[in-house]
Amino acid sequence: MNIETLAKQNPWWADKNAINNDPKIVELEGAYIKWKPRLLKYIDISADAFYSVRGPRQVGKTTLMKMIIREELKARKPENIFYYACDMVNSAAELVSIIDTYLDWSERLSTDRKLIILDEISRVKEWETAYKGIVDRRSLLNKTFIFTG
Repeated sequence: MNIETLAKQNPWWADKNAINNDPKIVELEGAYIKWKPRLLKYIDISADAFYSVRGPRQVGKTTLMKMIIREELKARKPENIFYYACDMVNSAAELVSIIDTYLDWSERLSTDRKLIILDEISRVKEWETAYKGIVDRRSLLNKTFIFTG
């Protein structure tokens, strides 16, 4: 895995305002009824924590993640926010490679807190083992993980 591949899913690394062009954000802003999920008040982005957001398809999990990213971009350096849709990740080893690539790159740029969002994680077999391995090797210190599925 290389950082250029990861950057394709993180356009805010090049331009903070790129999040506003994300299809989920565009759809949210164009909606007649404005939605603010209650779940937002239970996710503490400043904590060394792991959050698992579960639910059926098409209930707004990805939209919620993009809302969090948009809000966090107001206060953080863009390179400290990582999003990856795991739809095409085939193994725990590939998942570890993705996270390691991001952390190696971003930790060279700053030691600030990292927000790592992995969408559709449940599609990856043995993702729990990959996550445990990352935390065992790199620690949870100064990182917030949010996984959806």
